[in-house]
Amino acid sequence: MQDRDIFLFTDLDDTLWQTKRKIENFHQNLKQATNSLTHPSFMREDQELFSELFLNHPDISVIPITARELNQYKRTYLYNDNRVKLAVIYFSGMILYENKIDEEWQKIINNKYAKLKFKLSKLQELIKNHIKVKWGEFKFVNVDNFYLNIKYIDRSSYKEPIEYVYKILKEMELDGFSVNSNDNNIAILPLFLNKELAIDYIIDKYNPRLTLGAGDSLSDLGFMQKSNYLIIPQKSQINKKLNNILIN
Repeated sequence: MQDRDIFLFTDLDDTLWQTKRKIENFHQNLKQATNSLTHPSFMREDQELFSELFLNHPDISVIPITARELNQYKRTYLYNDNRVKLAVIYFSGMILYENKIDEEWQKIINNKYAKLKFKLSKLQELIKNHIKVKWGEFKFVNVDNFYLNIKYIDRSSYKEPIEYVYKILKEMELDGFSVNSNDNNIAILPLFLNKELAIDYIIDKYNPRLTLGAGDSLSDLGFMQKSNYLIIPQKSQINKKLNNILIN
């Protein structure tokens, strides 16, 4: 890493690629970015050009910053790309260097988990008992003991049930946890699962001369603002918000 003075911290899903249903004028020549059998993701031509521009630059390190868990990240083409040395996964619960766990960061994170008031298994039980919904319509997952994820299974009608569960979770004021909603998913995270803190750690450890941050959603702005320059896709939640502000 010492020979690379520029770091690009980048979100993955909906920034570098997305699922087929989100691509207008989809065609089979688009690069498949993940090898998921159920919901593979693809790169538009502009996304592939954008990625390769930075991946091929000898002075730039591309560093994925993602909520993906380890097995999900392994299914992306970046995992086996030797141009990618660092990656932040589990919302910052784990940092990989050359696909090996950064033990120093893991000790920091493990110490924070040991001090949590509620263990994730207990919290999952508490939420299920408190929120009265048909849980068979949801998929409730403890993600490798890093965080909890609630997914509404029917993508065609998720807005009302997800909004209802999200509202109740916010009203519960879960001590030590944050609640984040995105499409048909809700993530319940320990407050220390914070992408900004992981970026602070990486910047302090490797001391890059220039940092860039790329992301599509409003929740990405926190880590992006740690960078010298921000990169925002045209078709993104951030750009939509900016356009609404300019229009109004």
